[in-house]
Amino acid sequence: MVKLIFPRADKYRESGQSRGRQVLDDLAHKVIAFIDDGRPNANVALASIRQEMVNTFHIRPVVIEQKAFGLGPPDRLPSDVFERLVNEVDAVVVGIAS
Repeated sequence: MVKLIFPRADKYRESGQSRGRQVLDDLAHKVIAFIDDGRPNANVALASIRQEMVNTFHIRPVVIEQKAFGLGPPDRLPSDVFERLVNEVDAVVVGIAS
């Protein structure tokens, strides 16, 4: 079972740093992109988290795999993919595993 917690988001909000920035109040029915960072088992971790978020928050997942772009973990997404994310999704989950 995966338990979803957002301690950094809560801390960020409480610190006042979020003023003037878009912060999601909840994940219900949001469009969430999932990006595989290319490390071993990231795809497994993301699949589990994605399914839990679909079941719990009824999100609409969008899967974008960095490996499809031939990127390694420290590499950035191509600018066209980044722009697509900015314009089409509410939030992004980046998979980091090993």
